[in-house]
Amino acid sequence: MRTRAFVYAAVAGVLSTALAACSSGGSNARPSGTKVNDSPYAAGPAAMSCTDPDIPMAEWRKRCDTATPSASTAPSLRVGDTAGLQDPAGMEFTATLVRIVDPAAPANPGSAFAGPKSGDRFVAIEWTIANTGAKTLTSSQVFSTHIVDDHGQWHLSTAAHVSAGAGFPADVKIPPAQALSGYLVYELPDTARATTVQFDGATSRPAGPWKLP
Repeated sequence: MRTRAFVYAAVAGVLSTALAACSSGGSNARPSGTKVNDSPYAAGPAAMSCTDPDIPMAEWRKRCDTATPSASTAPSLRVGDTAGLQDPAGMEFTATLVRIVDPAAPANPGSAFAGPKSGDRFVAIEWTIANTGAKTLTSSQVFSTHIVDDHGQWHLSTAAHVSAGAGFPADVKIPPAQALSGYLVYELPDTARATTVQFDGATSRPAGPWKLP
């Protein structure tokens, strides 16, 4: 009888310990003071709001960039077309893609640093920029363009000059209601095909683009 009572007491003790562990969450219970991130951002950038200032740019472009049309909805701007644009500072102007020369010969091929580096070529685009705003346009608006190639790489305009025609002056000034034409030159690898060209539009998101032949 004494032995049986001892066994019953031992079993009762084990059950009591198990129940206590269950009531406190067991081995998976969070220690006191543990902080758990239950916010939507814990799931990563994909759960972040488009208006969140901390959202990565790549994620914003993929999900939120309605200012840049997708390939299926982009306007069919081509050589000869004009687009109304606005830069990040609110300066308003129109840009007309007049002509594209690909490849473009350097203006002074015999001089040092006149041509593209080995394995590259110049692509020249003639633009007409018309000031439709109330303030004078400067080089910061006119030169803010880039070509995108078939590898998705961006190529900014350079200070090079080509034989196709005169470029814009380094210190561009276009008063309101006036226009200026000139070439902007871009340097691309020989193996890359120029697909589109566009301006950096309002809030630094691309505007345009023009489809290149």
